[in-house]
Amino acid sequence: MSPNSLATGQQQSRQRGSALVVAIFVIVVIGALVAALARVLGGNSQSVVYEVLGTRTFFAAQSGLQHGLTELFPLNSSVAPSCSAVTAEPALNAANDAFAGCQVSVICRDSNMADSTLTATDDVIFQLQATATCQADEVQTQRRLVTEARVLQP
Repeated sequence: MSPNSLATGQQQSRQRGSALVVAIFVIVVIGALVAALARVLGGNSQSVVYEVLGTRTFFAAQSGLQHGLTELFPLNSSVAPSCSAVTAEPALNAANDAFAGCQVSVICRDSNMADSTLTATDDVIFQLQATATCQADEVQTQRRLVTEARVLQP
């Protein structure tokens, strides 16, 4: 064996060692990138869950308000509007499963209850407040909507 071939063999073994270090470094960097990407995607899916559930909760509260208004002001009725006609917890799930996992409560107040100075000729203002809570697994959202309706006196 010549001295040149011995030197060449030692140089190749050193190059093999440095290639191993570069390969391990590349694997570690790619692994870190994959882990970071998985964390970002996991966070995005959680925010989508909150957004969808928040939208369902908003529409459940809106439906509660509409249900309360139809009870307060029924069509073709000669009965004067009264908060006692409004169901406190309407069953919105009876028609479909769009509001499965949601609960709605409706509170009705009228201006006669709050202000004793009103006369019979004053307009009556009804305030409806609907609070909806929807839950899916560990995620829970709540929305509260308020609307007012006025009964004009002749």
